[in-house]
Amino acid sequence: MLPLIGVFLFGGLGGAVFTWWINSPKPTVVTYRVISTTLADPQAAGLIPNLKVLIGAEPIQELYAYTVELVPRQGPFAERAEFAVTFSKAIHVYGIRPESPSALHKLSCARLEQTASVPNKADTALTLGYNCQMSPVKAGTGLFAVVLATDSKESPKIDMVEKGIELVPADQFAPQHSSQVLQSWLVVQSTLFTLLSVFIAWSALSEWRRKRNQELEALLDSTRQPKQAHDTDTRRT
Repeated sequence: MLPLIGVFLFGGLGGAVFTWWINSPKPTVVTYRVISTTLADPQAAGLIPNLKVLIGAEPIQELYAYTVELVPRQGPFAERAEFAVTFSKAIHVYGIRPESPSALHKLSCARLEQTASVPNKADTALTLGYNCQMSPVKAGTGLFAVVLATDSKESPKIDMVEKGIELVPADQFAPQHSSQVLQSWLVVQSTLFTLLSVFIAWSALSEWRRKRNQELEALLDSTRQPKQAHDTDTRRT
């Protein structure tokens, strides 16, 4: 029975688990990061006389540029992915420029919510963020970037809710190589081997206890029989 269990665990079930693990659907991993650049700051205006930042004829006290970079890292091909670049409050956006890895890729962004606007100046309208679509999504093809010029000192938040696509901060991404898969499989095999060893030891101990109990019972029976015969003879006498 024990050899059959070992063959089942390491030959049948083990191979099935490994095959399922290798062939199971893996998510497409997309990493992101936000790079901020200060173009105009109120403190600089107080330090440098006559410093002015103008957009047209309008003076600007604060101006920040944010570059949102998304990079497909690993996983299967995906036709498209949708993500949001949002702020906690409505801000002025003075300019937005989507950048795709190549002419074969597409990246477009639409305003999420417009709470107020300046007539004939759509670029300076107040907004809470943008809804962007990127396609196609394939690991190793390069980065998608959205560059924003705003009056918000707060960095934007990046969100994505797509089936089969996982959004991960760039500094938290750890690619999984084949050696890591093999190492994980060895851990699984070691765990199965440990469980099998424990089961074998438990079975052997149980068998030893059973035989010991049988020997004790036989020994007790052998001591009881002469005593019972002696008691019978005593009663007859």
